[in-house]
Amino acid sequence: MLMALLLAAAGQSILVGIVQYYGFASLRWLQPITASIIPALAWMAFLEASLRARLQIRDWVHFSVPAIVALCVFVLPAIIDVVLCSLFVGYGAAILVMLHRQGGDFAHMPLTAGHIPALVWRFIAFALIASAISDMLIIVAKIDGNDQIVGLILSIT
Repeated sequence: MLMALLLAAAGQSILVGIVQYYGFASLRWLQPITASIIPALAWMAFLEASLRARLQIRDWVHFSVPAIVALCVFVLPAIIDVVLCSLFVGYGAAILVMLHRQGGDFAHMPLTAGHIPALVWRFIAFALIASAISDMLIIVAKIDGNDQIVGLILSIT
């Protein structure tokens, strides 16, 4: 599942680049849908690495998130940014809370792994939250009419 998360993040970066810098604006509608997969995959990969060897059927409900975002894209486009930021912050916070509860102990990691797995997951959680913050900065820049700063924000994040 961690590999799927890395592939989804890379795919999202490619999609953003194609839309923002190569003029494929017709794919813009796809960006929020594919972005919504990333926090769900992060959560599923975290569950797989820390709590259970195999995901349970109830865990797969997290993959309904892109369908909900797709509905927003076509029916309620005004709330897409709020939904996406909430997803990234929510899943990032959930990972941080679970890390705190577990005290850095991972059921499926060898004892010799030490604190490194918890550090990696903490970084992933903060990256999800930072992504939401960068999206909020982009929204504010566009509202203020500072479209030139959007490219800077995208290049930093």
